[in-house]
Amino acid sequence: MTNFLIGNNSKRKIVTITDQTGLVELKLWGQEMIDKIKEEGTCVEVKCVTVEHYNTKTSLNSNMSTRIVRGEIIEGDTSSIFVGRNNLWEDTNSEVKLLSNIRFPLEVNFYGEQSEDLGGPRKEFLRLVLAYLKSSILEPGVPVKLRRNGALIENQSYYSAGVIVGLSALQNGPCANFLGSLMDNWPQSEPEEYALFRKGLERVGLWQLIRQKPSLLYLFREQGVRLSVSKFVNTLKPRFSEDGTNKRSKRREYTLSSLDS
Repeated sequence: MTNFLIGNNSKRKIVTITDQTGLVELKLWGQEMIDKIKEEGTCVEVKCVTVEHYNTKTSLNSNMSTRIVRGEIIEGDTSSIFVGRNNLWEDTNSEVKLLSNIRFPLEVNFYGEQSEDLGGPRKEFLRLVLAYLKSSILEPGVPVKLRRNGALIENQSYYSAGVIVGLSALQNGPCANFLGSLMDNWPQSEPEEYALFRKGLERVGLWQLIRQKPSLLYLFREQGVRLSVSKFVNTLKPRFSEDGTNKRSKRREYTLSSLDS
């Protein structure tokens, strides 16, 4: 955030946010949104906004679904990795094998993109890789099982997949929502792809943690959609006909009679 302006007659704050692509105004509506950004120089991650176009100017507006979280500035030692969006898994697999200290936070660099990883690129990278793994190393349908692939065994992809699943959970990325079901159906006679995947989880320490505290598996399962009260009310907001019309009168009578019954 570079600057802000609070209107006198409305609970609105206008902030200017910048990244490597340029700058744009973000209008925060309501006290809850206003309190999210209080000072200049704040690093934030903004999700789900309404885009407004006026002449040649574009601005963003907060809405009921907007989420603002403070960016995580990476300080101290990090593990830098370089990946391309068009060759994401192949680059990831190669980089994971070169990680010397698994405890250092990842600092992700996308080829051809100039950005400083303050947490955003890492989260995006982990989200993209988990989505790829879900579609590539798992058998379709239920129960959840690893798909056996000789080429992926040979290039250690299952091992790297286990490392990424663990790192994502421990470095504030998304939790792999297939891991819970996968571990529920873990085969006793462990095939090679399962053994490699387990070793990846073990290197990060996630396998040991879940074995000690099985209740943590709920974090790695498909979660139902949760609605806030405001979102629930807005979703079910009735639409009446115009005042003075016969339809509006009949609907009002029906509504009142329903409430009295």
